[in-house]
Amino acid sequence: MLRVQLFGRPRLLLDEIALSGGGRPKVVPLLAYLLLHRGTALPRQTIANALWPDEPENEARANLRRHLNYLQHLLPQAAEGRPWLLASGGTLQWNPSSDVWIDVEEFDALSALPHRRRDAMALYAGELLAGVEAEWIEADRERRRARYQETLAAYIATLRAAREFAPAIAAAQRLLADDPWREDTLRALVLSRYELGDRAGAIAEYERFAQKLRHELGANPMAETIAVYAVIMRDHGSREAAQDAAPPATDSPPPIMPFCGW
Repeated sequence: MLRVQLFGRPRLLLDEIALSGGGRPKVVPLLAYLLLHRGTALPRQTIANALWPDEPENEARANLRRHLNYLQHLLPQAAEGRPWLLASGGTLQWNPSSDVWIDVEEFDALSALPHRRRDAMALYAGELLAGVEAEWIEADRERRRARYQETLAAYIATLRAAREFAPAIAAAQRLLADDPWREDTLRALVLSRYELGDRAGAIAEYERFAQKLRHELGANPMAETIAVYAVIMRDHGSREAAQDAAPPATDSPPPIMPFCGW
């Protein structure tokens, strides 16, 4: 089976062996364009205009013909009766019944299933077609990124509800790496550290975020975020006072915190 990975740096693999694009910079974008529109027979001129928007129509069509030839040489031999491409008149389409696995298609299917969110996130290796700068990819790229963030946020909520705080911390850090200003995720990270017993870590996460927010955006955290920090600080202070006034005792787990926006 041909495997096509479009998240992150695009890759084509046949039996786990990577196929080379032959140094033609538009071959993989052409393949990606056809795959992302595989349910539709597209006018050739539409494809040419999308990939070569600054070229006159006749030159764009000539580029498309050349790159279709390059693509045909790149692709392995198709199964009998199931060609990779369907051409009819002035239209072109990736064959929906061809023997190909596409990470984007798999991601779309798995992210819709709550019990498969973790598997969906494992497929997201970075933005769609990383390194490809083209207007036609932007809407798909942002849509998949938003879906990835929604899936990851839902996964974090599931982990916290199950009191699996360590993996919730890792998932929150991953989401903040992609969108560092998500305060709902920052609150989930702070609370997960606190509920795991890492009060100092929870306080440090908040203060690091607040400092960065003030320095880069000239803003303060949201009221809900400040409220979480205040509760942790009050509990932290009261515990330190109690430790100073009483003999050492076996440490008990921290109280369950309010979700505060979750």
